[in-house]
Amino acid sequence: MTLHIYPVIEAKDLLYAFRYNWLSHLIKVSHGVLLRPEPLLGKAYKQQLPLKMYLSREFGIPLKLLKQLKIMLDHGINSPSFTKVFGLRKTSKNIVKVYSVLGVDFGIAYDIPVRLYLSLVKQKKKSLIKLADPTVRRILWKLVENSDNEVYLRELSHIAVDEGIKRLKEMITISQTLQYNNLVPVVQGLFKEDIEYSIQESIRMMSEVSTEFLIAIGTGGRVLSRQDIENIKFAIQAIEKYAGKYSVFAKIHLLGWSSPNNLRDLSILKKVYSADSLTVRRRAVEGKIYLLENGQLRLVKVSELKHYQCNCPVCSNPVLRRYVLDPSGARRNDVRMVHSIYVLKYYLNRFT
Repeated sequence: MTLHIYPVIEAKDLLYAFRYNWLSHLIKVSHGVLLRPEPLLGKAYKQQLPLKMYLSREFGIPLKLLKQLKIMLDHGINSPSFTKVFGLRKTSKNIVKVYSVLGVDFGIAYDIPVRLYLSLVKQKKKSLIKLADPTVRRILWKLVENSDNEVYLRELSHIAVDEGIKRLKEMITISQTLQYNNLVPVVQGLFKEDIEYSIQESIRMMSEVSTEFLIAIGTGGRVLSRQDIENIKFAIQAIEKYAGKYSVFAKIHLLGWSSPNNLRDLSILKKVYSADSLTVRRRAVEGKIYLLENGQLRLVKVSELKHYQCNCPVCSNPVLRRYVLDPSGARRNDVRMVHSIYVLKYYLNRFT
């Protein structure tokens, strides 16, 4: 199975990609993108237009080209941003309504990103914890004072999984009413028993309305520890087990994946369909790209490159290659992420 890497970008990145003639290369290399609530999406929603149609009408991007791109939309990690963008309270019903109107290819279910919240706790980022999901905010404050307290950690894990399952059930019902068939359930949990319960219930409920769907494993959007990787392996095995039990085909997506060097494990790579990553765009903005040297992955500043060879779609084009190597922050130079996705896919897929 070829691993697809979806860059986490803003919708306007697609406009710059089209303007500077590298959108088709982005589509070819990445297969899809992941978006989060932002003003441009709010404008499309207020006009009650599917996002691809809105981008085509407003900016002249050929609809035929956009239809080749898979668009995954996340609901965001806090309520204020969702409400500000779409003018709606953040609820299961309203999230599905947004996904349905915008016609996104994949809509992330209303989960509680427990691993991400735990990383905020450990970093004592109190301003961000204030914006966390209200169902777990109380326990997060307790963990700020004692982040390793297993009693609190287990409570956090149980609440996140139970609430996530409850919301998924609501979203499936609403999706049936709105005829939106692209919900992506999210596996959460800090402990194996919670992870398995999250998977079992998610697949059971999805099997009642679909025989094939994408299911995401929440990673927390941070560098993965050894325990994180073991939990991902466990989740993959459990997904295969319950997909077999309920006779469905569940493709696996890694949600918030950001550490390419930590995922060379064959037992993971050969089972994963796709993964989203903010890293490639961040590094592009920083003027950096990934290179392979003697089989090893290396991150380098383009300003330090003198001679290098690359056969990726953008480096093979003289104009786009200049954009890749231009160290300035001009938006056209974000084409660097196309190069980096190409390199990462080559690097990771050779292990499968």
